[in-house]
Amino acid sequence: MGLDISHDAWHGGYISFMIWRQKIAEVLGIPLPFMEGYYEFSQTWGLFDIDKETEERFLPIKWESLKAGSGVINDFLRHSDSEGEISWEDAGLLANAFKREVLPKMPDKEAPGHIGNWKEKTQKFIDGCERAWKKKENLIFG
Repeated sequence: MGLDISHDAWHGGYISFMIWRQKIAEVLGIPLPFMEGYYEFSQTWGLFDIDKETEERFLPIKWESLKAGSGVINDFLRHSDSEGEISWEDAGLLANAFKREVLPKMPDKEAPGHIGNWKEKTQKFIDGCERAWKKKENLIFG
């Protein structure tokens, strides 16, 4: 059981996919655990001890307020990790954004768990996005 993204973009566990997306956010300077859609999950696991006033004023951070990351990458980080699809047009934009913004910043070393090499895993995802774009087929999560 795990996550498969069409066009050979990703095959692996959901947790590995989450760790990889966290690394993408990290290299782009996006505070993913505090972002809308992630912060609530982080709280459930008790990852942060934040006073109530700070939490009510600033958290979760809205995606629209970010200056880091391109729109298409931020949309990818917000995307469900278990279902749905990314249009072939967005897959092409995502591949280009990853080449420009993410791949150069990814460490060329082994990641924890079943991810393998950070840079190689990112390149594999880019390749899958490019295959989807060239075939004009949506990238399917399943």
